[in-house]
This record gives sequence, C-alpha cells and structure tokens, in this order.
Amino acid sequence: MQRALQLGSNTMNFGVLVPAYLVLTRWRKAEKRGAEMWLPLAEIAELCRQRKAPPHWIAFLDAFRVRLLLDENQREEAEQWASQFEKMSKDLIHSRHEFERLTLARVYLSAKRENEACELLTRLKHETEVKDRLGSRIETLILLSQAYHSQKRHHEAAECIRTAVMLAAPEGYVRIFLDEGPEVAKMLYALYKSKACSRQELDYMASLLKTVEKEFPALDIQIRVSPELDKLTEREAEVLSLIGEGLSNAEIAGRLHLTIGTVKVYVHQIYAKLQVRNRTQAVVKLRESEL
Repeated sequence: MQRALQLGSNTMNFGVLVPAYLVLTRWRKAEKRGAEMWLPLAEIAELCRQRKAPPHWIAFLDAFRVRLLLDENQREEAEQWASQFEKMSKDLIHSRHEFERLTLARVYLSAKRENEACELLTRLKHETEVKDRLGSRIETLILLSQAYHSQKRHHEAAECIRTAVMLAAPEGYVRIFLDEGPEVAKMLYALYKSKACSRQELDYMASLLKTVEKEFPALDIQIRVSPELDKLTEREAEVLSLIGEGLSNAEIAGRLHLTIGTVKVYVHQIYAKLQVRNRTQAVVKLRESEL
C-alpha cells in the first residue's frame, strides 16, 4: 500500500492513487478505525481537486463516499447522490460506470426499493458475466441475494449466494462477504448448513465463517468440524455423505460413476481415518460434525 502511494505520487497517476487510497480507507474500516477511516478519502479528494484529476475518478470517489455513508446509516445524502446520478446515467456509457451503478443498487436496497434494485442488478449480472469481471460479478450476486431475500424470494436468494461462493472459493475472497454485514453472514451460514456445495466450497465457507464468528459474535455462528473428518479427501467426504443418505455401495458407485470395488476401497479408507468399524459408526461421526 505504502509503495503504491509513493509510486502514484511520484507520477501523479490517479489510476494508482485513487484505488490505493480507497484500499487504505477499506483497511481502516475493517479494523473498526472509524475516526481515521475518512481521512484518506478527504486527502485524495483534495488532491484530485488541486491537480484537476479526470472527472471519472472524481465520480468514482463520490460513489465510494456514498457507500461509506450507507454503512453509517446516513441515507439522506446517499439518496441525493442517487437522484442526481439517475438523471444523468441515461446518457452514460454503462461499462465505464459499473462501480457507480453498483452503488446505486445499494442505495435502492437501503431505501427498500427492491424492485428497482433487482432490475438494475439483473442487468449488471449479465454484463459482468459477459465481460468476466469476477469481483464485480460476485458483488452483484451478493447484492442480488439481499434484494431477493427482502422480497422473500428465498430460493433465488440462496441460489445467488451459492453461485457467489462457487466463484469466490478458488480465489479466497473474504471481505467481499464480510463487508456486507450480518444479513449476508446469516445467508452464508444457512448455505453451509445445507451442505449444498462441493467439499472445496464447504472448506472455504468454514474458514470464512470462522472469521464471521469474530466479526459478528452476536450471530452465534459456530463452526465445528471433527479432526477426523478433516483428514478425508474430497472424494472420501463425498462417499461418506452418500453413506449418510443411506445409499448402498452399488448405489454410490452408480451415482459417482465408479466401480463397486473402487467404492469399497473408499469405504475402507473412510473407516480407517474415522477409526470406526461400520457404516452406522461412520454416519454418527458425520452427524456429530454437522451438529
């Protein structure tokens, strides 16, 4: 961060300076340093004014400031910004104002304008998929899940959060979920408990929810995974899950496109790692972990 600020200042490159100052702001926010959080934003805004930065960077800063205002429940100024942006946005090239449009969706959600939020976020979801903009795509899905949740469209909300986790897991995203607050944390926990994800995604969510426990202690989110289950490979965990559903070796072989002999090998390895002698004891271990 400090190196980026130094290099950006040396060349007065606002493409480096603005993102760097915003990362500094987000870092202080994550550390709950509220009083200091606004200082980098004020500093870069003044620098942009003095050095006549390109207008799109100033617009970007304005939108970021609105996000902070929403986090502090200062809605009036945020809604004024939204009103001004709505008037001018029809003439804008959308692809260059993705951040501002995502911010507008946040204002809609804050103002309980879920229908407008869903309409805007659905368009953004398509655009971010086409352009393969991963961070924006995940953010859009998380916001869309909140909009659906407010409309009591729980199936759509769960599907959006599940897709967001699927995209985020390989890259190890953390703050993109945590910064959205306890409601998104609760949706993550519900998804984790449903086990409707791959082993990699469940491991990722378990790690993520450990951080959630510290960030939102009032939610009473508790992740407990037995040391024995942690030793299982992804395929072994998959076989154990199917044993828990009551499937026979032949049925597991059919479901996973394996031979019965291969399934028997996996079952033997599961018994050895869990230190159990039969399917019933293995399922007990699985249920204890889920509890």
